[in-house]
Amino acid sequence: MYSAVLKACALTGDLQLGRLIHKRISREYLDNDTVLMNTLLDMYVKCGIVSDAKKVFDNFFSANSTSWNTVISGYCKEGLIEEVISFECSCFIVSALVDVYSNCNLLSSATKLFDQYSSCDCLGCDSLALWNSMLSGYIVNEKNKVALCLLSQIHSSGVCIDSYTFSNAVKVCLNLLNLRLELQVHGLIVICGYESNYVVRSILIDLYAKLGNVKNELELFHKLPNKDIVAWSGLIMGCAKTGLNSLAFSLFRDMINLDLEVDQFVVSTVLKVCSSLASLGSGKQVHALRVNSGFDTEGVTVTSLVDMYSKCGEIEDGLALFNNMPERDVVSWTGVIVGCGQNGRAKEACRLLAAKVDLFRDKCPKVVVRCLLL
Repeated sequence: MYSAVLKACALTGDLQLGRLIHKRISREYLDNDTVLMNTLLDMYVKCGIVSDAKKVFDNFFSANSTSWNTVISGYCKEGLIEEVISFECSCFIVSALVDVYSNCNLLSSATKLFDQYSSCDCLGCDSLALWNSMLSGYIVNEKNKVALCLLSQIHSSGVCIDSYTFSNAVKVCLNLLNLRLELQVHGLIVICGYESNYVVRSILIDLYAKLGNVKNELELFHKLPNKDIVAWSGLIMGCAKTGLNSLAFSLFRDMINLDLEVDQFVVSTVLKVCSSLASLGSGKQVHALRVNSGFDTEGVTVTSLVDMYSKCGEIEDGLALFNNMPERDVVSWTGVIVGCGQNGRAKEACRLLAAKVDLFRDKCPKVVVRCLLL
């Protein structure tokens, strides 16, 4: 009951009632209830009273990572980042500060703090948490080549790398689209026994999909013990990207047969596959699934449907969908104009083009001009 009231106080900013609940908690000797005390911390932080939150925290003997995060975020929101340094120095505090600086686009401050503590033993704990925070900071701020250098340092230092480090390593390869580097990282992942880690393997699948390496992508996919929508989507999109449209549609059919939930992005990708295959029958099946799944108003899938019907020669169906769209963006307008042009509906294409230019007050896209001139 007290937790629910404290959450309400945090939402409404009712500090007076929150303090009253705090007194009752102390009177009833509930100070060792970790969940309740974390809720109390959160209430003081959200009410902007970080000094009281710190007092609670200092007497909180069963504090966990949530407790630390709550207090640190409270100080940072109040612009008191430097005061966090005055806390008892620990690996967690420094790592959390590096995260805060990095996520606030203060990479130079994060790097300065990292350089100050990474080369000393004053933290008295494993430094991997700090290395991982700095690595994540570089990736968040798109400093992938610097992150790559840091990865090399971590590996050379002899520190026992964990799944978080490997996940970040694969993200660097993904951002750089470097297959040679990825094969090296993948080899190290296998040697260290992390290929079976679900998070690491899912990111690897995504990477191989973007690199167009379907063979490795399929091998990893089949090794996954639990294949969720992220894994299936990554594989289908990877096959579609490399032109393996029949395989992509077959995988989508398997996904449906397994009663797995599909989202609008999977549906959109499969509709593009149907467009490439010029398979009207398959496209209509996906259209029916889209309606049954409740995606009948999603702009992404409607635009893909218009494109599919246009490329399959059923421009009337494409126009009907376009005319019933609640909101039409530049992509949907361009798609239907190009579709009309490709299906010999030049007058309709010109009429729609004039309406588009008047609506968006832009110049005619080159793709539309080329289509109308054909």
